[in-house]
Amino acid sequence: MKLGKVGLIGRFKPVHNGAALMLETVCEKAESVIIGIGSSNKYNARNPFLPEESEEMVRLVLEKFSNQKNPLVYSGNFLDEGNSSEFPALKIKQIFSDLKLKPVSLQPNYKELNFNFRHYEILHVPDFSHILQYSNGEKWKEYVCGQFGELDNFVTSNDFVKELLKDRYNIIHPSELIPKEKQILLKATEVRLEMARFGNWKKLVPEKISEYLEKNNLVSRFQNEFGLQTLALLSENLNLNETEDAAEEKLHAQEL
Repeated sequence: MKLGKVGLIGRFKPVHNGAALMLETVCEKAESVIIGIGSSNKYNARNPFLPEESEEMVRLVLEKFSNQKNPLVYSGNFLDEGNSSEFPALKIKQIFSDLKLKPVSLQPNYKELNFNFRHYEILHVPDFSHILQYSNGEKWKEYVCGQFGELDNFVTSNDFVKELLKDRYNIIHPSELIPKEKQILLKATEVRLEMARFGNWKKLVPEKISEYLEKNNLVSRFQNEFGLQTLALLSENLNLNETEDAAEEKLHAQEL
């Protein structure tokens, strides 16, 4: 499935294994991606990492995808097109022909040079629904459509976001992009709960994310500031296996 220009929004508090898989899959299938860091104006138990920290985590899991296309460089023995992707050998030969350069022979089994070039950009998307007159989500919709512009597809598993944007964008659920046997059903809430009770949260996030969180003391900061509040969720008989509907997601958006 070729996705064209794609938009998506996540809070990434933190980026866990499921979110990392989704981000990588979208970047692999799309020509370009706009990634929104949601709830960028909130810092609370559900949003215990700053938007800049979430952005850095997204960039870490997308390290193999460049967000800046580099010009083609001829270096004598090989061709380096930065991080470009699916660059056929015939196209390379044509470029050298046009430039009146003699290309070196390609590796015997080098039919294509796969450099994994994809373009993505990251935006910070604030919430508005905690303000009474914007509680219906329309202000948020206006902001998102203004920032994201025209898209071929919008990827989301959030039913409230789907209801708001379905008349503007073609909505795709992440499960449509990832084979069922490879899907990772995980919520950031689970990661934060493990952090709050000093559990094995590291197994729920990519290694580079756990290293980033520990290096910057973000786990201890979360535990000190929001640990008890997060643990209180356990006493509310929270069912992490249930998918929240549009009404529940709307309530979350209205939280301060």
